[in-house]
Formats: sequence, structure tokens, C-alpha cells
Amino acid sequence: MPAPPPLPVRDGVSPTRLRVPADGPWAGIADYIETRFDHLDPRELRRRISAGEIVGANGRAIDHHTPLGTHEFVWYHRDLPDEPTLPYREEILYRDDHLVVVDKPHFLPTTPSGHFLRETALVRLRTRLGNDDITPIHRLDRETAGVVMFSARPDTRGATRDPPRAHPVAARRAARHPPPRAPAQFRDPRRRARDRTQRLRAARRPHASHAPHGRLHQLRVHLAALGIGILGDRRYPDLLPEAPDDPAARTEKEVADNRLWCSTAWYDEGYIRALYAAYTERAPQPRGAFERQWGAAVASGNRDAQVATIT
Repeated sequence: MPAPPPLPVRDGVSPTRLRVPADGPWAGIADYIETRFDHLDPRELRRRISAGEIVGANGRAIDHHTPLGTHEFVWYHRDLPDEPTLPYREEILYRDDHLVVVDKPHFLPTTPSGHFLRETALVRLRTRLGNDDITPIHRLDRETAGVVMFSARPDTRGATRDPPRAHPVAARRAARHPPPRAPAQFRDPRRRARDRTQRLRAARRPHASHAPHGRLHQLRVHLAALGIGILGDRRYPDLLPEAPDDPAARTEKEVADNRLWCSTAWYDEGYIRALYAAYTERAPQPRGAFERQWGAAVASGNRDAQVATIT
């Protein structure tokens, strides 16, 4: 278990950790920090170092002469004086001594990142409930709406994280264009993320993508390798200019995604058959059992029943 940060949570915001190289062309840790954050005012960085606001893992402040190799990591509190206020509000769906479950709207970040620090679901919950121990069990990117679970106590955090590992939280997205005919399925070589895709019958319909594991940047790379991009993504494969939040557009996209998700064409029959074959090696089934189950599931239009054919 990693050591706790040497700085406390401040106004609901956890300290940030920065890895420092053990050697290099920099005169010391302070020089490395100024180079690393060359987009910031160097006078402000020097002021913070002189004020002892940047510390090592032992809690001792660095100074302008601390050499490289003294600390592997340094810690500090981020500051965003011009952070915009977001009108989107999270809703607490469930709360007890161990768990907090919220409905996160579109455009509200789950955790601090980029232009958002205090205007995030995590920091809002810590401030609102007066509990700095709240930590997300999983995350959704800023543009995605959905249910997010948070752990409320460090001593039970492991127990609350185990269920999502055993029964992963699924994410679904729609791709912008039909994929090439091959490959129909793409797997990450490290198996940290799995992405199932299939060609839909209508050439201009969105393409379905399902990922039991994996973050957005992983899905971007996987889908790009198939020659397609995520519907509504403004960063990959083409970096587009930032645009104002458009809740109406997100609602239209969500409706389209739901129609795609409910389609009986979502699950690849070949993929399901392969899973079924592997299953029957462990538990032999009567001849023709799969065809009967699959046919009934497709006829009913029940996507869950289609997956159930493998068990």
C-alpha cells in the first residue's frame, strides 16, 4: 500500500505528486520544476518554493538548492484562480458509512484534471459531506454521464473496490464510422482493456463499442487502430478546437447511443459462439442447445438473453 501524502487535503483537494528524475541537465529540483512547468510564471514558482509549499515524501520543504536525487517525488497543492463555475449538479443516489453513489451529469469531471479542480464531483462531495476520505472507486470522463461510486472510509476501501473488479463497470460508446471488415475484434496485447466491435448492417449507422475495462485514452487508441473514432470525441484522432458545452447535443448523442446499444445486432454471433464453445469444454451441453437458445434470444430482441446463451 503506498505511503500517505505528506500534505493534507485542502478545501477538498488532495495534494498533487510529481516524479523528479534522479539526474539530468538541471541544476537541482527547483530548476527541474521551472523547466517542467515552463508555461507558468517562474516568479510564482520561486515564491512557492521559498514559502515551503513544495515538499518531499518526508514532508520537508525543498529549497532552491535541493539537488536531484534527494527526492523521488515532490508534493504540492495545485491552484486554479480562474477556474470556471459549472452549472451541472451531481445527485446523491445512495449514502452510508462506507459508500456514496452519485448520478454524475455530462460535463462534470469526476476528479480534478486540466482546467477543473474544485468544480469536480470528488471535491464537491468532500466539501458537501465534510469527509476528506472520500475517494472514487471508478471514474467517468467529463463528457460522460452516469453513476459513479465513491468509497467513504479508508478501512473499508478495499472491500468496496473488489465488487467492481469481479463485476466490472461497463462503458459503451458509439464510433463515428463503420470499421474495416477485418479485424472484427481487437485486443490490447497487455489485456488491460478489451474492446469488442462488429460491423452493423446499415453502412451509415454508428458502430458499437463495448469495454468492460479501459480508460477513454485506451479506447481512443484501440478504435483508431481499427480506422474509426469515438462519436463526439474532439481530441482523437483529430484534435479539434475547444467548444462550449452543449447539453442538447449530448442528449441527442445519448439517445442515439441507447438505440444502438439496444440493437439486437450489438453482440457478434461469432464471438458468442466462441465463448459458448469454450464453456462447453468445461460443461458439455446437448447437441443444438446453442442454436435453440441463440435463435430464441434474437427473436425476442433481448440483448441480455443473447449473452446468456453462453451459460
